Amino acid sequence: MVCGPPLDILDGVTNQLAFWDLTTEKRINKLAAAAASASIVAFSRDGKKVALGYVHGQVRVWDDATEDLLAEFKDQRHRIWALAFSPDGTLLAAGGDEGTVVFLDLLTHGTARSIQTSMWILGLCFTPDGKTLASAEGDRNVRLWNVATREIALELKGHIGAVSIDISFSPDGKYLATCGADGTVRLREAASFEEIDGRQSAP
Repeated sequence: MVCGPPLDILDGVTNQLAFWDLTTEKRINKLAAAAASASIVAFSRDGKKVALGYVHGQVRVWDDATEDLLAEFKDQRHRIWALAFSPDGTLLAAGGDEGTVVFLDLLTHGTARSIQTSMWILGLCFTPDGKTLASAEGDRNVRLWNVATREIALELKGHIGAVSIDISFSPDGKYLATCGADGTVRLREAASFEEIDGRQSAP
């Protein structure tokens, strides 16, 4: 049985999607037909692709300019809470109520699914070099993944309660910021890729 996040985390969730022009601060009519039941959105770094995750587990990738559908993935069956493009835009990571991270290859349309690591995945973020992925999870932990091997290299503990959607590496990749349901923000020194590459798990 899949259990979602606590109800207080769901405050304000409408399952509707809106795009805004940051210059005019006005709502724009973009991907209107694709917006219903959307639960999360992510842009590629170059702004050319936009990914939508849905309440029923689908992930769709669109061309932002033409609004053409570029790819669709149906590897999960429950709400998607987190999406992240790799810096080069060739890989998309997705996670949600299934508690697994799915790596979606946007060149081949192939997928790689991780083992279930927790109750749910709430946040995902790549390092600036794209070699490491951080996942914020419902079991209070942040996991660092070796993207090349799709394996967990480190587990970071410390939050009391689920780690929330807001998770981010600094632009130089040296620090990782996380916040949790415990109301705290934690700033950690991020492990180097050499450390990530040399480990599969941590105590």
